[in-house]
Amino acid sequence: MSGQITRALIRAALASFLLCGAARAQGVLHAFHGDTSGDSLGTAVDGAGDVDQDGFPDLLAGAPYDDLNGADSGSVMVYSGLNGALLFVFAGDAAGDRLGSAARSAGDVNNDGVPDLVAGAPLDDDNGTSCGSARVYSGLDGSVLFTFHGDSAGDECGRSAAGAGDINNDGFADVIAGAHLDAPAGAATGSARVFSGNGGSVLLFLAGDSAGDWFGRSVSGAGDVNADGRDDVIAGAPFDDNSGTNSGSARVFSGLTGAPLYTFNGDGAGDLFGFSASGAGHVNQDGCADLVAGAYADDNMGTDSGSARILSGQNGSVRNMFNGDTAGDEFGCSVSAAGDVNADGFADVIAGAHRDDDNGFNCGTARVLSGQDGSILLSVAGTTNGEFLGCAVGAAGDVNGDGFDDVIGGAYGARVNGASSGAARVFSATCGSAAGYGSGCAGSGGFIPQIALAGCPTPGGSVTFSLDQGLGGALSLLFVSASQASIPIGGGVCTVNVSMPIPIVLALPLLSGSGGGAGALALDAVLPLPSALGTFVMQAVVCDPGAALGFSASAGLEVEIR
Repeated sequence: MSGQITRALIRAALASFLLCGAARAQGVLHAFHGDTSGDSLGTAVDGAGDVDQDGFPDLLAGAPYDDLNGADSGSVMVYSGLNGALLFVFAGDAAGDRLGSAARSAGDVNNDGVPDLVAGAPLDDDNGTSCGSARVYSGLDGSVLFTFHGDSAGDECGRSAAGAGDINNDGFADVIAGAHLDAPAGAATGSARVFSGNGGSVLLFLAGDSAGDWFGRSVSGAGDVNADGRDDVIAGAPFDDNSGTNSGSARVFSGLTGAPLYTFNGDGAGDLFGFSASGAGHVNQDGCADLVAGAYADDNMGTDSGSARILSGQNGSVRNMFNGDTAGDEFGCSVSAAGDVNADGFADVIAGAHRDDDNGFNCGTARVLSGQDGSILLSVAGTTNGEFLGCAVGAAGDVNGDGFDDVIGGAYGARVNGASSGAARVFSATCGSAAGYGSGCAGSGGFIPQIALAGCPTPGGSVTFSLDQGLGGALSLLFVSASQASIPIGGGVCTVNVSMPIPIVLALPLLSGSGGGAGALALDAVLPLPSALGTFVMQAVVCDPGAALGFSASAGLEVEIR
C-alpha cells in the first residue's frame, strides 16, 4: 500500500462516513485562523462595524500570544465581513504585552464617520511593570488615536476594554477600560475608567468596594439604562463577597453622574458572577437598555456548570436565567449582546461555555438566547477536542446581508495552523448548517484529519472547505454522498457511515510535510453545491500505511442546504 490506496481501501473509504452525537451547528459564514502555533486567536472577538465602508459589517479578533513584535507581544486582526480579507493587523509594542487580550468595537471615537476599535494589552510596561494599556485604533486608516495606561505597576489595565457609547453626549464615542488589579481601596480592588473620544480625558473613574474584588475584570457600554438621554456603563467584580465569598457582582453606573444605578449580586459563594458583563440592547422594548452578566462558576446544574442572566434596565429584575447543561461547562464565561438574530424586533444575547463537551472534551459551545422569550435560537459547538469555543463571543451585525444579525465566537484552542493557533468563527442562524458526526479514525501518529466548511451552504452556491490532514506525502480523498447508515469496521476501531449509492469522489492534491499531525498542513478548496435544498454528507480519507486500518479519516460532516 505504500504511496497508494488499494482497491479494497477505496471500497472501504467510499463507504465510510463517521457518526457523531453532536448537536447541529449552524452555518459558518467565515472562519479566521491564527497564523502559527500558540497565537490563541479568538481570545477576544467582536463585530467591528463597517470599517471599510463597503456596506457589510466587519469583524475583529485578538491573538494575545502572537509574536509579531517579540514573544507574546500580541495582535489584533480586523477582517472584511464581505469576503474575509484581512483589513488591518495591529501588533503589541514589545514582548509580553499581550495585545488582544481584550478587543472590542469602540464606535466612532473621532467622529469621522468610520467605526473604530479598542484593544487591551494588560502586561504592557510603559508606566510600570504590567501596568497595562488600552489602545484605540482608527477604523479609517489604522492609526493609533489614543493609548491609555494603567496608573501604576501591576494594574493590568486593558484586561478588559470596550466602547462606552457617547457618555458626555458630545458626538464622539467614548471608551471604557478595566484595571482589575488596581488598588484604590486595597490590593486588587480594581477600577475602570471611561475616556473621552474627544481628547482622551478621564470622564469617569469607577472603583471596587474593597480589596480582592477584581472590579473591572469585565467592562462594557450599557446603553441608556435609565432613559435619561445619556449612555451608561457596566463593570463586573467577580470576587466581590456581597452574597458570600467570591459570589461576585456587576454594577451599572450612570454616564451622566457616575452614580451607581444597580448592583447585581451572585447567588452564592464561589459563583464569580460578573466575570463577564455586557450591555444587552433593548431586550423587552420598554425604553430602557438591558444588561447581561455571567457567573461561570455557578453550580445550578452541577459544579461550575455556569449561568448567565438578562437583567432589566427598567427595574433591575432578572428577566431570564440561563444555566449550563452539565458540571464543568463554565457557561457564562463570556456574554455579549447579539443584535436581533431572529429579526423579531427584540434584542438577543449570546453566551459562551468554553468547557462544554458536546462535540469533544472542552470543544466549547456558544449559545444565542432570545431576548423575547429566552428560547435557544442558535447553539454552536467547537469542531474538536480542546478548541474552547465560546471563550469570547460578540455581535457581528448582518454579515451576509440576509436581514438577520449574525454572531462571532472565539476558539483560542483551535489548531488549524498548529496547537492553539486559535480561530474566530462567524455564525448565521439562518443559512444552511454543517454538523459533525463521529470522532474520526486516527492515523499512525494519532492525528485525526479535520474537515470544515467556511461559508453559508445555499442552493446552487459554493463553500470553501478546509482539510487539515496531518500526514505528509499522502493522497487525500473527499467523499460526498446523499445518504448514510452506521456500521463498525476494523474490528470496531471505527464506526463509519456506509453511503448508498456510491458517492462522488474528489481527489485532492498531494500534500507534503511531516507525519502524525506534526506540522499538519491545511488545504482550502471550493465545493460547488447542488441547486436543490437538502442534505449531503462528506468525509476526508488519507492514505496512511502505518495506521491500523491503512488509512485515517476525518469525522463525517452532514451539510444542510437551505
